[in-house]
Amino acid sequence: MHESCCLIHCSRTSLNALSGAVCRGVPFVFHSLCITILLSGCTPTKEPSRQSAEKILEELNQSSTVPSSANNAATNTKSADAIPLPIPGDGKGAGASPKKSDSESDEKILGSDVVVKEKKIPSIALDDPSSEWGRELRLPYQVWEMTFVGNAPAGYSTRRVFEPNGRDANLKLELESTLHVQKSGKLLRQRLEVKTTELTNGKLIEIAASLVSGAMKREFNASLRDGVLTVDATIDGVVSRTEIPFADDVRGPFAVEQSLFRKPLRPGEIRSLRFFDPMMGKVVETQLEGLEFSKSTTMLGESLEMLEVEVSLRDSGRVAKSKLWMGEDGRVIKTHFPELNLRVFQVNEKLVNDFSKTSELQFIPSLECPLELNANSETFSMALKDNDTINYRVSHSTEDPSSIVSKRTNQRVRSVPTARTCEVSIFRVKKDKDLPSGIEGEITSMRAAKQSSEWCDIESQASMDLHTALTKDFSETSSGNEDFLKVEHLRQGVFQKYEGAEFDREVRKFHQIVRAKKLDPLEHALLLTAMCRKSGIPARVAIGMVYNQNELRPTMKLHAWVEFYVKDRWYAADSSQSSARAELDRIKIRESYAENDLLLEEVLVVARWIGNAKVRFLP
Repeated sequence: MHESCCLIHCSRTSLNALSGAVCRGVPFVFHSLCITILLSGCTPTKEPSRQSAEKILEELNQSSTVPSSANNAATNTKSADAIPLPIPGDGKGAGASPKKSDSESDEKILGSDVVVKEKKIPSIALDDPSSEWGRELRLPYQVWEMTFVGNAPAGYSTRRVFEPNGRDANLKLELESTLHVQKSGKLLRQRLEVKTTELTNGKLIEIAASLVSGAMKREFNASLRDGVLTVDATIDGVVSRTEIPFADDVRGPFAVEQSLFRKPLRPGEIRSLRFFDPMMGKVVETQLEGLEFSKSTTMLGESLEMLEVEVSLRDSGRVAKSKLWMGEDGRVIKTHFPELNLRVFQVNEKLVNDFSKTSELQFIPSLECPLELNANSETFSMALKDNDTINYRVSHSTEDPSSIVSKRTNQRVRSVPTARTCEVSIFRVKKDKDLPSGIEGEITSMRAAKQSSEWCDIESQASMDLHTALTKDFSETSSGNEDFLKVEHLRQGVFQKYEGAEFDREVRKFHQIVRAKKLDPLEHALLLTAMCRKSGIPARVAIGMVYNQNELRPTMKLHAWVEFYVKDRWYAADSSQSSARAELDRIKIRESYAENDLLLEEVLVVARWIGNAKVRFLP
């Protein structure tokens, strides 16, 4: 269900004015959303962030790559070799030029003396909506997709089809879609949800949907009875009702994909079908023309033999075109909307989950919280430099921080009578003294010693080469402090090799981090953690907040550093700063072993938490 179903009621005049400029095609839900974006003054995100397609495609381990487009060149992102999207083409691989169908004219040919042969137009077959399409699926069925503007990811969606049960013989279809757009220079997230109830042949019974775009919310509900679709819409609190005649051969918003599942299109075949488009508020006709089968790239980790299909949607004398690529079983694998420079790819669940978590960071209002020093700024600076311990009072607007702030490594947490407030004592851990009371004792685990992941890789050749380069000048000693000396040697090596950068809400994988020139604190921590583990020293990532020296407005900002384990305890190290002392100016919220499925979620939890926190220095 690559199609679109939007709950937005737009004025027909505005929609018609856009219909010639907007390429409407198979993903009708998605396309309706695009029209909504344009009508509301938004545009899909065009500037690729560091979470660009290069990162997404690289993790699929595609073997054949070429340099990325200039789409990344003008951005203020961290440098890394980019990999292009598998742009829909003629089946010969990424970047191939789209092949014209015989029905399309070539301007150069028209301007020459070459005679253009007229193509024999095949007959148009009407879609048979009477047969059941649900039998062609293995239910429950789920598919994940990502949307790209040029080479930059701009959104994601998932769709599900649930099988009939004993109480209800109908199919239930659900769509959840998120699209990031720009409006007045501000990044905006649009969240679309659609639910339909249909007969097993796709005939619409009920449809409900909602769209949240910033502060705007629109809802849409409709039911079909006695040949009339009754539509109730709520737009910014205003309720309206519309009744639309509904012929028996008209299907719901997912009709195109249902038709392809029911009977996959053949080369040379032209198929016509009618469906209700909620965005248009009426029944429209679309035509599918099968061009030819060829092997074409995908984002599913392999190239597939797919049929290129030209999609034409007719409305009020206008024709809007797009293209889709269909598998032999009728599945829509990718779609291209050339007039909007949009591409939609079927992907796997992990890719959507990773991108959704990373993109969540874009919408957290603040990655820092206030630090109250009052008249104690000099006392605070001296305490950071000279003391072996420092005390903070941490308050939170929504939850008790004593249950969230870590009590490990070098932190002691004590609850106080004030609601949602605690005191945190930070100690400078010394190897010749016992740990202060109140700190949880820990025994290292294999996760901290040998855990390898896409974020913290210790197995690849790139990891091995970097470790070799960083340790080639290290000399073993007989002082009994080899692990401490080796970590400090690695820390200095990483600090000198990689420039620091502000945390910019993105998280790159290790294979991108290792070849970059600038790293933010989290990336520094991931890299140093990997190098410690490569040396046989258990290490993990601490995620929390650090003092941000600002005379006008002192703050604590999102930060990450390394904790390494020697003998019976953990010690802190930070390659994003020059000083080897990385203990008293920071508060850890939680530890991470940088596992594949957990790291992004752990960063998100801390980032959200910090935005609602407040810290006060206790002299």
